[in-house]
Amino acid sequence: MADDIVFRKGEKKALFHTVHAVEDERFTISAVKVNVYDENGEAVITDAAGVVDTTESANEHGISYILDTSPLDVGDYTYTMTYTKGRSLEEIVIPGEFTILPPTSKFDRYVQRVIDWLAETHISEAQRELSYKQYRNAILAAVREYEKTHPQKKTLTIDAVSGVYDYDLPPEWQEGVSQISRIEYPVGAGPKRTYLVGDEYEVDEAEGVIRFFMNLTTGQQFKLWFTAPQVLSNTTDTLPDKHFEPITQYAAGVALMMLANKAAQTAQYQIGAQGVTYDGKSQLYAKQSEEMKAEALKAWGKTPRTGTAHWRYMDDARRFVY
Repeated sequence: MADDIVFRKGEKKALFHTVHAVEDERFTISAVKVNVYDENGEAVITDAAGVVDTTESANEHGISYILDTSPLDVGDYTYTMTYTKGRSLEEIVIPGEFTILPPTSKFDRYVQRVIDWLAETHISEAQRELSYKQYRNAILAAVREYEKTHPQKKTLTIDAVSGVYDYDLPPEWQEGVSQISRIEYPVGAGPKRTYLVGDEYEVDEAEGVIRFFMNLTTGQQFKLWFTAPQVLSNTTDTLPDKHFEPITQYAAGVALMMLANKAAQTAQYQIGAQGVTYDGKSQLYAKQSEEMKAEALKAWGKTPRTGTAHWRYMDDARRFVY
């Protein structure tokens, strides 16, 4: 994959670059050193010695560093590989990035299905033009779109305390996604549930609390019904299997738009027939992207034109669920 180095936790793999001469120059490399930085920019490897393929003068050299991922955390990293050139002792820095994944990741099956979707559209360059990280970003974009109409539905029961009016919002709460659908108070008071009305409480997202305009009683509980973002990470997947196909189809549409933008940028620097070719590719990818995303939205129950959600799946009793 393009510009992409992916490790699995525990692997040892080479960070490798080929250094080319200027014109027909022959040169030597006397030293190679590597620095690695985590997502926060903190150095985790400093001035580690790399190797060069030969100490003899040549038109090009291969320089590398064998990275042991065992002591590093899962995540995204950047690095610099600095080599010292010839008699001039000029130091030249090559930047790069890589990702360390756990031995198995919840993303893996999503990435593979997106690649398959693109193969079905006969976009042959997709797998070599897009990196694992770009696929992952496309999938997360699909998840964010999906949760607009299909967030997680959760409940939380909280102990009430007399004289306390502000209670922390659930830890899963996310501004712009989460909403409270109802509050039961008090919990278990009788055969019928009692729900609070809207003017008896408010959500203050700036303070991160739900605020009651009534005094609750110690020893009683209230129960929140609320929505929360969907979660897809290396270790967690809250997305329903029944929507795996449309979610990955939407992600493939996002990936196609990445390719469309990349082709458009390339077209700007080409002349003649080659520029026309890349411009045509960009338009084709953009068209296919919109088609795939529209199909995905319909499949998971969202009308693309209006954005109105409609539930069209049956439960076990073959009743339509709205």
